[in-house]
Amino acid sequence: MTPHVSKNPRAANVTDGTSNNSVIHARSWGIRYFSKNFDRLVRAKTKIDPENVFNNAQSIPPLQY
Repeated sequence: MTPHVSKNPRAANVTDGTSNNSVIHARSWGIRYFSKNFDRLVRAKTKIDPENVFNNAQSIPPLQY
């Protein structure tokens, strides 16, 4: 992993390919990761963080009305 790790600060720069934050893309990997729980997690995310303030490349997106 040495070629993929920075020296200062020491951190990995590796993702699992889920960097596309579109809702459609998130649903496709979300169902594979979380199975039947994905829809429940999306509803929870929408209730707790509707503005998607807390997000990253692998976060569950809130519902968009």
